[in-house]
Amino acid sequence: MKQWCYLIVLLVGCYIQLAAGNQIDKEIFTNNATDSQRTGRFMSLFSVVRFANSFCYGSNGLNGTCYTSAECSSLGGVASGSCASGFGVCCTICITTCGKTATVNNTYWGNPGYPSSFNTPGQCNLNVQKLNSNICQLRLDFINFDINGPTQTGDAYKTQCQVDLFTVSGQTNNVPGICGLNTNQHMYIDMTPGDSQFTLNMLLGTASTGTTSSRTWKIRIAQIPCGTSYTAPDNCLQWFTTSVGTFRSFNYQFSSTPAVQHLANQDYTICIRMSQGFCGICYQVCDVPTSPAASGFSISAVAAAVDACLTDWIQIPCATDHQSTTALQSTNVPCATKLCGTFFNSLLTPTSPAPVYSYRKPFEVRVYTNSDEASTDGNIGFCLKYQQLSCTSG
Repeated sequence: MKQWCYLIVLLVGCYIQLAAGNQIDKEIFTNNATDSQRTGRFMSLFSVVRFANSFCYGSNGLNGTCYTSAECSSLGGVASGSCASGFGVCCTICITTCGKTATVNNTYWGNPGYPSSFNTPGQCNLNVQKLNSNICQLRLDFINFDINGPTQTGDAYKTQCQVDLFTVSGQTNNVPGICGLNTNQHMYIDMTPGDSQFTLNMLLGTASTGTTSSRTWKIRIAQIPCGTSYTAPDNCLQWFTTSVGTFRSFNYQFSSTPAVQHLANQDYTICIRMSQGFCGICYQVCDVPTSPAASGFSISAVAAAVDACLTDWIQIPCATDHQSTTALQSTNVPCATKLCGTFFNSLLTPTSPAPVYSYRKPFEVRVYTNSDEASTDGNIGFCLKYQQLSCTSG
């Protein structure tokens, strides 16, 4: 009998030694003993296993955060696959109730009833609380975004979001209100250091003729620490990090006979990270139907002189029509800065779209529209593709 007792004590001792060495990064099992009790002569049979609350991909296709199963449940998330060598679960969180607060990175905010549409007028909002004081930005990815678009008629209100409107409050950069179809668009929201809180607002009006009461949205909210390689430059509402890509104005839609898509009261900057070995950039209209109304660019009236776009325009530093670092265009006039009109072209009174080059750093495109549209103004917006140019190409 004593031999069996000795064997049991020996096995327990081996278990304790093995458990004490199993320190990963996240606490799964704990007890209520004090530090002195833990280091005393009687040791608990429960080990402390730790793992980081790091990013993970859920088996449901959503981005998530690695938590214990109990933590995920307490946060209202869904365990979607495992992480941390099986000690944790990939916790994905989607809030579909108005007025809630998001406290976890990579939270999704969907309309009530998502993926079904939502047709109740009023205000629906989501508060976003920082994970810690070192968070400097939010990135909003519009997985789905389909609400009522801008007003189609009447010069005083054309292009304004009179029925539905999405806004952000609590930020330090300029974030314009938007509406319409913006699936696959994104925004960077700058935050002041500290424990500040943001609010995402959906202001939904009463549907009338020409509008819809069926809205859907699903927005992924990523919190970005200060000073990382993926922190966007200050005051960049959109940031693209590849050497080749595409961007478009909010609510831009491919169509051979588009209705009003351009949004009023826009003032923001699109930024492109300069890749190593590249010194210039070329912009062109997207591959869309060839009719002038759908050429990929139609903003206000054409300028009468260099940089004479007065109401709506995009701004590209020292835009020129040929691939050269000179500040002159092929017509021997200075490079342009503001571009507007029916065709995307840096020359005055163009008759067709043409590539536009720039060798000024950083690579930026500023977008500006006012609140007043004349009936003769183009009001479609733009879709542009870009390609960075090597330092030897100019």
